Amino acid sequence: MESSSSAARDVFKKLRAFQDKKGGGTTSVTGIGDAAYRMTQGYVLFVLKGKAHYSIRFVLARLQPFTTQDDQQQQNLATWVARQL
Repeated sequence: MESSSSAARDVFKKLRAFQDKKGGGTTSVTGIGDAAYRMTQGYVLFVLKGKAHYSIRFVLARLQPFTTQDDQQQQNLATWVARQL
């Protein structure tokens, strides 16, 4: 949680720039909070909502790749959290 929405947006942008450089890129996700993106490689979703920014990481207990159903569950959870803020 940051002191203001603008401070949270600045931190969120810096984090995304860092993830783009270090983690191989990001992809925007619409409909969650004020802004959201997913790591291109990995199972992490980052969300900005007001003064808060958070991430949700899925750790799968199976060896299969991340599925569309996994993606939807992660987005549903992120949306629920954003509504609580």
